[in-house]
Amino acid sequence: MRFENLSFLALSTFLIVSCSSEDEIVSERADKKIGFSTYIENNTRAVGKTTFEDGDVIGLYACRTTGDYADSFTDNFMSNIAVTKGESGWTYSPASVWPNDENEHISFVAFYPQKTTTSPRHYDFTTSTDLENQVDPLWCTVKDANINDRNGTAINGSEADAAFEATSGSVPLKFKHMLSKVRIKIKLNSDYPGITTKLNSMTLAGISQSGTFTISSSLSYGSWSASSTKGNIALLQTSDEAKELSTDELLMGEILAIPQSLTGSTNAYLSINYTHTLAEGGE
Repeated sequence: MRFENLSFLALSTFLIVSCSSEDEIVSERADKKIGFSTYIENNTRAVGKTTFEDGDVIGLYACRTTGDYADSFTDNFMSNIAVTKGESGWTYSPASVWPNDENEHISFVAFYPQKTTTSPRHYDFTTSTDLENQVDPLWCTVKDANINDRNGTAINGSEADAAFEATSGSVPLKFKHMLSKVRIKIKLNSDYPGITTKLNSMTLAGISQSGTFTISSSLSYGSWSASSTKGNIALLQTSDEAKELSTDELLMGEILAIPQSLTGSTNAYLSINYTHTLAEGGE
């Protein structure tokens, strides 16, 4: 039996933005040691990383220049240094110290989680098809910091935050999310008396799951180059228990995905298998 007026709720995609805070400061050894504080921008706690935990490792690059940073980042001061979160804050070894001359500037690029990158401004990543174990990669930049101004002139391309004391303390690493979030919901368009509708399987198909995130040479923004290879994510498999549908929205999954164009012949789509059961005496 077929019902033409059965419909489903469409995909919605949005970038992870806005704010929640965390402030962890390292203040070991002499005042000249370069320490770090962290902050993660968020707008939801449903999926995605909202705070750093003990054992988390950041990959940190630093470029030292005489005078202002000139849109050419080299890892001539720090090269993918592992900065680890512990009970006492963020630590790394061996420790680096600030140049005494305030005209000696240091610009930073940081990624979470730490991994081997093709260059200090590039981060290759593949999203997980396991919705229970998704990784939420983060990025941050600080431009033209020095011994007397740990904020530098810009953080992620924006004006430095006055909440951090410029003449002391840590370099403020304000991490931003790289991925977009896709929420997928399904529902019946209306009630069908005498009919039970069950969803047997559901797959999000035709999306790029790998790509490279590139921070601009100005350290002001980041953008993705998604792979042309497409993949699928199973939201409900035939081996799972079927889900009964109603006019109430049913959340099928929240996916962290690489931002990408979904236009043209390579559109992402939902593959859905469902059944109708007609109750005894139904019409």
